[in-house]
Amino acid sequence: MSKSVRNWIWTLTAVVLIIFSDWWIKSDVASRIVNIIGCLILMKQLMKMFQHGSKKVVFWQIVGVAAFLAAILIDLILLSI
Repeated sequence: MSKSVRNWIWTLTAVVLIIFSDWWIKSDVASRIVNIIGCLILMKQLMKMFQHGSKKVVFWQIVGVAAFLAAILIDLILLSI
């Protein structure tokens, strides 16, 4: 399996985990944990896919990583309540 196919499989897996974690999982705690796992996978794939790019690409990569970190932080705060 080529590297790009593996990247797309991990990306689609992470998107499915994030989108459907609230619908499929009824437990609030488990749903938040699955959402955190999906965000971590997607953040890793985002960093891997846009590793070599122009300054504009690197800027949007940083914005994307910051957004995922904010989502993870919000989920961790909601888990601790």
